[in-house]
Amino acid sequence: MVGFSFYAVDYLEYSAVKIISSKFMKEIVFENISEIEDKIKKDVPLLYKYRDWNCSNHRKIITDNQIWLSHPKTLNDDMDIRVPLKFSYEEIYDPLFFEKLKKYALDNNWFPNLLSNSRDFNIACENKLDIIKQNPVQYFNNSFNMVYNSDTYDCIGILSLTSNPHNRPMWAHYANNSQGFCIGFDTIELFKNIMPISFYKVDYVSEAMEWSFIKAEEEKITEWFYIKHVDWINEAEYRFITPEIINNERIRNFNKTVIKEILVGANISDKNLNEIIEVLKTNYSNNIPLYKIVRDNSSYKIKRQQLK
Repeated sequence: MVGFSFYAVDYLEYSAVKIISSKFMKEIVFENISEIEDKIKKDVPLLYKYRDWNCSNHRKIITDNQIWLSHPKTLNDDMDIRVPLKFSYEEIYDPLFFEKLKKYALDNNWFPNLLSNSRDFNIACENKLDIIKQNPVQYFNNSFNMVYNSDTYDCIGILSLTSNPHNRPMWAHYANNSQGFCIGFDTIELFKNIMPISFYKVDYVSEAMEWSFIKAEEEKITEWFYIKHVDWINEAEYRFITPEIINNERIRNFNKTVIKEILVGANISDKNLNEIIEVLKTNYSNNIPLYKIVRDNSSYKIKRQQLK
Protein backbone atom coordinates (compact mmCIF):
# COMPACT_ATOMS: atom_id res chain seq x y z
CA MET A 1 0.00 0.00 0.00
CA VAL A 2 1.32 3.37 -0.97
CA GLY A 3 0.94 6.88 0.38
CA PHE A 4 1.38 9.99 -1.74
CA SER A 5 3.00 13.40 -1.63
CA PHE A 6 1.80 16.61 -3.26
CA TYR A 7 2.37 19.53 -0.92
CA ALA A 8 5.34 21.76 -0.26
CA VAL A 9 4.77 23.55 3.03
CA ASP A 10 6.72 26.78 3.46
CA TYR A 11 6.87 27.43 7.18
CA LEU A 12 9.30 30.29 6.58
CA GLU A 13 6.69 32.61 5.15
CA TYR A 14 3.39 31.50 6.73
CA SER A 15 2.06 29.78 3.63
CA ALA A 16 1.33 26.38 2.12
CA VAL A 17 1.79 25.94 -1.60
CA LYS A 18 -0.12 23.40 -3.67
CA ILE A 19 1.90 21.75 -6.44
CA ILE A 20 -0.30 21.03 -9.45
CA SER A 21 2.21 19.62 -11.94
CA SER A 22 1.25 16.40 -13.72
CA LYS A 23 4.36 14.77 -12.30
CA PHE A 24 3.05 15.14 -8.76
CA MET A 25 -0.52 14.32 -9.71
CA LYS A 26 0.70 10.95 -11.03
CA GLU A 27 2.27 10.27 -7.65
CA ILE A 28 -0.95 11.03 -5.79
CA VAL A 29 -3.34 8.42 -7.15
CA PHE A 30 -3.22 4.86 -8.33
CA GLU A 31 -3.76 4.27 -12.03
CA ASN A 32 -4.93 0.82 -10.94
CA ILE A 33 -4.75 -1.28 -7.80
CA SER A 34 -3.12 -4.37 -9.21
CA GLU A 35 -0.02 -3.78 -7.09
CA ILE A 36 -2.00 -4.03 -3.84
CA GLU A 37 -5.07 -6.04 -4.85
CA ASP A 38 -3.83 -9.39 -3.53
CA LYS A 39 -2.84 -7.85 -0.20
CA ILE A 40 -6.23 -6.17 0.16
CA LYS A 41 -8.06 -9.43 -0.55
CA LYS A 42 -5.98 -11.12 2.12
CA ASP A 43 -5.95 -8.41 4.82
CA VAL A 44 -9.11 -6.33 4.45
CA PRO A 45 -11.54 -7.74 1.86
CA LEU A 46 -14.32 -5.80 3.60
CA LEU A 47 -14.18 -2.37 5.21
CA TYR A 48 -16.96 -0.80 7.27
CA LYS A 49 -18.61 2.55 7.84
CA TYR A 50 -20.69 3.26 10.96
CA ARG A 51 -23.71 5.52 10.36
CA ASP A 52 -26.76 7.01 12.07
CA TRP A 53 -30.06 6.17 10.38
CA ASN A 54 -31.68 9.25 11.90
CA CYS A 55 -29.38 11.45 9.76
CA SER A 56 -30.74 11.88 6.23
CA ASN A 57 -27.27 12.25 4.74
CA HIS A 58 -26.13 9.04 6.40
CA ARG A 59 -29.12 7.16 4.98
CA LYS A 60 -28.04 8.07 1.44
CA ILE A 61 -25.22 5.56 1.68
CA ILE A 62 -27.78 2.81 1.02
CA THR A 63 -30.75 4.74 -0.39
CA ASP A 64 -28.74 6.57 -3.07
CA ASN A 65 -25.38 4.75 -2.96
CA GLN A 66 -23.56 7.94 -2.12
CA ILE A 67 -20.61 8.56 0.14
CA TRP A 68 -19.20 11.86 1.37
CA LEU A 69 -15.49 12.63 1.28
CA SER A 70 -14.87 14.73 4.37
CA HIS A 71 -12.90 17.95 4.60
CA PRO A 72 -9.92 17.67 6.98
CA LYS A 73 -11.30 20.50 9.09
CA THR A 74 -14.52 18.58 9.79
CA LEU A 75 -12.86 15.47 11.24
CA ASN A 76 -13.61 14.80 14.90
CA ASP A 77 -9.90 14.80 15.75
CA ASP A 78 -8.63 18.37 15.34
CA MET A 79 -5.05 17.04 15.06
CA ASP A 80 -5.98 14.73 12.20
CA ILE A 81 -4.36 15.44 8.80
CA ARG A 82 -3.01 18.75 10.14
CA VAL A 83 -0.66 16.98 12.51
CA PRO A 84 1.44 18.65 15.21
CA LEU A 85 5.10 19.09 14.35
CA LYS A 86 8.35 19.31 16.24
CA PHE A 87 10.28 22.11 14.53
CA SER A 88 14.07 21.84 14.50
CA TYR A 89 14.67 25.35 15.79
CA GLU A 90 18.43 24.82 16.13
CA GLU A 91 18.65 24.61 12.33
CA ILE A 92 18.25 28.36 11.99
CA TYR A 93 21.90 28.70 13.04
CA ASP A 94 23.06 26.34 10.30
CA PRO A 95 24.51 28.08 7.18
CA LEU A 96 22.32 25.80 5.08
CA PHE A 97 19.25 27.37 6.67
CA PHE A 98 20.29 30.78 5.43
CA GLU A 99 20.76 29.36 1.94
CA LYS A 100 17.29 27.82 2.16
CA LEU A 101 15.88 31.15 3.33
CA LYS A 102 17.41 32.92 0.32
CA LYS A 103 15.94 30.31 -2.01
CA TYR A 104 12.49 30.77 -0.45
CA ALA A 105 12.88 34.52 -0.75
CA LEU A 106 13.62 34.17 -4.45
CA ASP A 107 10.98 31.52 -5.21
CA ASN A 108 8.25 33.41 -3.34
CA ASN A 109 9.28 36.90 -4.48
CA TRP A 110 9.72 38.24 -0.95
CA PHE A 111 11.75 41.23 -2.18
CA PRO A 112 10.46 42.02 -5.70
CA ASN A 113 12.52 45.19 -6.06
CA LEU A 114 15.84 43.51 -5.32
CA LEU A 115 18.03 41.48 -7.66
CA SER A 116 18.76 38.03 -6.30
CA ASN A 117 22.52 38.40 -6.74
CA SER A 118 22.68 41.86 -5.21
CA ARG A 119 24.14 42.86 -1.86
CA ASP A 120 20.81 44.45 -0.88
CA PHE A 121 19.00 41.14 -1.47
CA ASN A 122 21.48 39.37 0.80
CA ILE A 123 21.07 42.04 3.49
CA ALA A 124 17.28 41.76 3.28
CA CYS A 125 17.55 38.00 3.82
CA GLU A 126 19.90 38.53 6.75
CA ASN A 127 17.38 40.92 8.29
CA LYS A 128 14.67 38.29 7.84
CA LEU A 129 16.86 35.73 9.58
CA ASP A 130 17.45 38.15 12.45
CA ILE A 131 13.69 38.51 12.88
CA ILE A 132 13.31 34.72 13.05
CA LYS A 133 16.14 34.42 15.56
CA GLN A 134 14.50 36.92 17.91
CA ASN A 135 11.80 34.38 18.78
CA PRO A 136 11.91 31.28 16.57
CA VAL A 137 9.31 29.41 18.61
CA GLN A 138 6.70 32.13 18.17
CA TYR A 139 7.64 32.69 14.54
CA PHE A 140 7.19 29.09 13.47
CA ASN A 141 4.16 28.53 15.69
CA ASN A 142 2.53 31.47 13.93
CA SER A 143 3.53 29.95 10.61
CA PHE A 144 2.09 26.56 11.55
CA ASN A 145 -1.20 28.15 12.65
CA MET A 146 -1.46 30.02 9.37
CA VAL A 147 -1.07 26.77 7.44
CA TYR A 148 -3.39 24.93 9.84
CA ASN A 149 -6.21 27.43 9.28
CA SER A 150 -5.59 28.12 5.59
CA ASP A 151 -7.53 26.84 2.58
CA THR A 152 -4.63 24.55 1.67
CA TYR A 153 -6.67 21.48 2.59
CA ASP A 154 -9.82 22.41 0.67
CA CYS A 155 -8.96 20.08 -2.23
CA ILE A 156 -8.60 17.03 0.02
CA GLY A 157 -11.41 14.52 0.54
CA ILE A 158 -11.25 11.70 3.08
CA LEU A 159 -13.29 8.54 3.52
CA SER A 160 -12.55 6.88 6.85
CA LEU A 161 -13.42 3.21 7.23
CA THR A 162 -12.62 0.48 9.70
CA SER A 163 -11.78 -3.19 9.54
CA ASN A 164 -13.79 -3.91 12.69
CA PRO A 165 -17.62 -3.93 12.60
CA HIS A 166 -17.82 -5.24 16.19
CA ASN A 167 -16.27 -2.26 17.97
CA ARG A 168 -18.39 -1.16 20.93
CA PRO A 169 -16.96 2.39 21.25
CA MET A 170 -17.49 2.98 17.53
CA TRP A 171 -21.07 1.76 17.69
CA ALA A 172 -21.53 4.29 20.49
CA HIS A 173 -19.71 7.24 18.89
CA TYR A 174 -20.51 6.87 15.18
CA ALA A 175 -23.76 4.92 15.14
CA ASN A 176 -25.85 6.87 17.63
CA ASN A 177 -25.23 4.75 20.70
CA SER A 178 -25.84 1.46 18.85
CA GLN A 179 -29.10 2.76 17.37
CA GLY A 180 -27.62 3.14 13.89
CA PHE A 181 -26.19 0.83 11.25
CA CYS A 182 -22.90 -0.25 9.72
CA ILE A 183 -22.18 -0.95 6.04
CA GLY A 184 -19.67 -3.53 4.86
CA PHE A 185 -18.04 -2.58 1.54
CA ASP A 186 -16.05 -4.68 -0.85
CA THR A 187 -12.75 -2.82 -0.44
CA ILE A 188 -11.44 -3.36 -3.97
CA GLU A 189 -14.72 -2.57 -5.70
CA LEU A 190 -15.20 0.57 -3.62
CA PHE A 191 -11.69 1.66 -4.56
CA LYS A 192 -12.44 1.19 -8.25
CA ASN A 193 -15.75 3.04 -7.97
CA ILE A 194 -14.35 6.21 -6.39
CA MET A 195 -10.98 6.65 -8.13
CA PRO A 196 -8.81 8.74 -8.53
CA ILE A 197 -7.92 8.09 -4.97
CA SER A 198 -5.21 6.73 -2.69
CA PHE A 199 -5.57 4.09 -0.02
CA TYR A 200 -3.61 3.41 3.13
CA LYS A 201 -3.89 1.98 6.62
CA VAL A 202 -3.72 4.55 9.40
CA ASP A 203 -0.59 4.42 11.53
CA TYR A 204 -0.98 5.30 15.20
CA VAL A 205 1.85 7.19 16.89
CA SER A 206 2.59 8.58 20.34
CA GLU A 207 4.91 11.45 19.39
CA ALA A 208 4.63 14.42 17.04
CA MET A 209 6.49 14.31 13.74
CA GLU A 210 9.75 16.18 13.40
CA TRP A 211 10.11 18.87 10.74
CA SER A 212 13.43 19.85 9.17
CA PHE A 213 13.57 23.23 7.43
CA ILE A 214 16.77 22.25 5.67
CA LYS A 215 15.34 18.99 4.32
CA ALA A 216 11.81 20.27 3.70
CA GLU A 217 11.74 19.17 0.06
CA GLU A 218 12.47 15.62 1.16
CA GLU A 219 9.63 15.49 3.67
CA LYS A 220 6.82 13.12 2.67
CA ILE A 221 4.18 15.42 4.05
CA THR A 222 1.09 13.56 2.94
CA GLU A 223 2.18 10.41 4.72
CA TRP A 224 1.02 12.42 7.72
CA PHE A 225 -2.49 12.16 6.29
CA TYR A 226 -2.45 8.56 7.49
CA ILE A 227 -1.15 9.25 10.99
CA LYS A 228 -3.21 9.59 14.16
CA HIS A 229 -2.41 9.57 17.84
CA VAL A 230 -2.59 6.28 19.71
CA ASP A 231 -5.68 7.60 21.51
CA TRP A 232 -7.60 6.52 18.38
CA ILE A 233 -6.00 3.13 17.84
CA ASN A 234 -9.18 1.23 18.67
CA GLU A 235 -10.72 2.51 15.42
CA ALA A 236 -8.48 0.27 13.25
CA GLU A 237 -8.88 2.82 10.47
CA TYR A 238 -8.19 2.60 6.76
CA ARG A 239 -8.47 5.67 4.56
CA PHE A 240 -9.32 6.62 1.02
CA ILE A 241 -8.03 10.09 0.19
CA THR A 242 -8.32 12.20 -2.96
CA PRO A 243 -6.61 15.53 -3.69
CA GLU A 244 -9.10 16.39 -6.42
CA ILE A 245 -11.98 18.08 -4.62
CA ILE A 246 -13.18 21.06 -6.67
CA ASN A 247 -15.78 23.58 -5.49
CA ASN A 248 -16.41 21.38 -2.44
CA GLU A 249 -18.00 18.65 -4.57
CA ARG A 250 -17.50 15.81 -2.12
CA ILE A 251 -20.20 13.30 -3.05
CA ARG A 252 -19.09 10.10 -4.77
CA ASN A 253 -21.48 7.52 -6.19
CA PHE A 254 -20.84 3.80 -6.17
CA ASN A 255 -22.53 0.69 -7.53
CA LYS A 256 -24.98 -1.22 -5.39
CA THR A 257 -22.86 -4.35 -5.67
CA VAL A 258 -20.11 -2.69 -3.62
CA ILE A 259 -22.23 -3.22 -0.48
CA LYS A 260 -21.71 -6.77 0.78
CA GLU A 261 -23.42 -6.72 4.17
CA ILE A 262 -25.23 -4.46 6.60
CA LEU A 263 -25.28 -4.59 10.38
CA VAL A 264 -27.75 -2.77 12.61
CA GLY A 265 -27.09 -1.74 16.19
CA ALA A 266 -28.28 -3.60 19.24
CA ASN A 267 -30.48 -0.64 20.21
CA ILE A 268 -32.00 0.14 16.81
CA SER A 269 -35.70 0.97 16.92
CA ASP A 270 -38.24 -1.26 15.17
CA LYS A 271 -39.19 1.70 12.98
CA ASN A 272 -35.65 2.28 11.73
CA LEU A 273 -34.99 -1.41 11.29
CA ASN A 274 -38.12 -1.80 9.20
CA GLU A 275 -37.13 1.19 7.06
CA ILE A 276 -33.72 -0.37 6.37
CA ILE A 277 -35.34 -3.69 5.48
CA GLU A 278 -37.70 -1.91 3.10
CA VAL A 279 -34.81 -0.12 1.38
CA LEU A 280 -33.02 -3.44 0.89
CA LYS A 281 -36.16 -5.06 -0.53
CA THR A 282 -36.86 -2.14 -2.88
CA ASN A 283 -33.40 -1.12 -4.08
CA TYR A 284 -31.33 -4.30 -3.96
CA SER A 285 -31.82 -7.56 -5.77
CA ASN A 286 -28.67 -9.32 -4.60
CA ASN A 287 -29.96 -10.30 -1.15
CA ILE A 288 -27.48 -8.36 0.96
CA PRO A 289 -27.06 -10.13 4.32
CA LEU A 290 -28.51 -8.18 7.22
CA TYR A 291 -27.24 -8.72 10.74
CA LYS A 292 -28.09 -7.35 14.16
CA ILE A 293 -25.50 -6.71 16.83
CA VAL A 294 -26.22 -8.65 20.01
CA ARG A 295 -24.49 -8.67 23.35
CA ASP A 296 -22.52 -11.63 24.63
CA ASN A 297 -23.79 -11.99 28.19
CA SER A 298 -20.68 -13.92 29.27
CA SER A 299 -18.17 -11.25 28.16
CA TYR A 300 -17.78 -7.60 27.10
CA LYS A 301 -17.74 -8.59 23.45
CA ILE A 302 -20.50 -8.16 20.93
CA LYS A 303 -21.39 -10.42 18.05
CA ARG A 304 -23.78 -10.54 15.10
CA GLN A 305 -26.96 -12.44 14.48
CA GLN A 306 -28.37 -12.73 10.97
CA LEU A 307 -31.89 -11.45 10.41
CA LYS A 308 -34.13 -13.40 8.10
